[in-house]
Amino acid sequence: MCPRRHFAWLVGLILFSARFACAGRPMTTDDASITPLGQCQAQNWLQADRHAWEGWSLPACTFLPAIELTAGGALHRGDGGGYQVASAQIKFLLRDESPGAWGFAASLGWSHVDAKDPAASIDARPLNFIASYRAADASYLLHVDVGMRRDAIANIERATWGVAYERAPDARLGGFVEAFGVQGEAPTLQAGLRYDLVPQRLSTNFTVGAQCRSGLRDPFITLGFNL
Repeated sequence: MCPRRHFAWLVGLILFSARFACAGRPMTTDDASITPLGQCQAQNWLQADRHAWEGWSLPACTFLPAIELTAGGALHRGDGGGYQVASAQIKFLLRDESPGAWGFAASLGWSHVDAKDPAASIDARPLNFIASYRAADASYLLHVDVGMRRDAIANIERATWGVAYERAPDARLGGFVEAFGVQGEAPTLQAGLRYDLVPQRLSTNFTVGAQCRSGLRDPFITLGFNL
């Protein structure tokens, strides 16, 4: 378990104030919202630690009411070599969040890693249930994810979870803290800031995070933009 003092650098990134932030990347925890009908968005980011880096791009579009489709992938380079990741997801909005009420969504996904080392190859099939609560005074957003991920290659099923809290000082600047993990692994803590360069069109984000194993281990940073 992480000592309390190790949370200070994460919490210190968050700017507390009166308005809510827009959910989505850079958070790993998903939110109960989708791209507006007939529109698309692209989430792009670079994640790096001491041993490797990954570049991600995930375009998402909503062509049918309450159904969002996402397809993209990543390029990984590190000490153990490189590989590519292919990813796809379909997300169903069950009820949009509104002030003082919960919103709900569910998603089915697929992620494939074809690594040179067969032991590192992954064919994951995640199922996720998502709940988001917007405060009645729009002062914060809370997101809770619970799900299951099946690795078809290893024939293993494991539970997944995530919890995130958002606030923002104005319509353009937002911050968040979150914890997420997979059954049998140490949880990951992450915190970040988002700034809208062009409201509702272009935003940039920065996060820091680490795994929580007898302290914070394997720190990483991400830099990204959404459009």
